[in-house]
Amino acid sequence: MRGESPLPKSVLVVDDEQLVLDLLRVARKKGGYPVTCVLSAEEASVALGKEQFGAVLTDKNLPGKSGLDVIQEARRLYPFCACLMMTGYANT
Repeated sequence: MRGESPLPKSVLVVDDEQLVLDLLRVARKKGGYPVTCVLSAEEASVALGKEQFGAVLTDKNLPGKSGLDVIQEARRLYPFCACLMMTGYANT
């Protein structure tokens, strides 16, 4: 189909706070996108191994591996996946 991206429309959201996951799940579903939410980088690795995502939205500070590790793995597996990082901290 002309003008439509061949990338999947599903979104992987990674955050260690359930409240944030719930909020983002609702927001993304209202946009019509399938959403998978996980609480850690390790769970994100499992999800990335099972399914291709068109976008990954991850918290920077996670227990264990960081959001940077999630993005690195997503880009390794799916080079054209859109990756976004968020943080609740005021510093860079």
